[in-house]
Amino acid sequence: LTDDVGGLEGLVVGVVGLGIVGMAVAEAFHRQGCKIVYFDPAQPDEARASAIGADRSRAGIPRRHAAPTRP
Repeated sequence: LTDDVGGLEGLVVGVVGLGIVGMAVAEAFHRQGCKIVYFDPAQPDEARASAIGADRSRAGIPRRHAAPTRP
């Protein structure tokens, strides 16, 4: 995200996986004033997650919402 994106302050952004890419995305949204919730079955770097205020407890269970496709 660039620094000139507006209107994101206060939004809740859900991130699945806080690996290298997920953490970069979470940090970018955090810089824009968003609250971060996440789900990661692996143990992420808790120090980095807490530094951006990421909250695992509010993420719940991830669900995939898509229409079934035919083979």
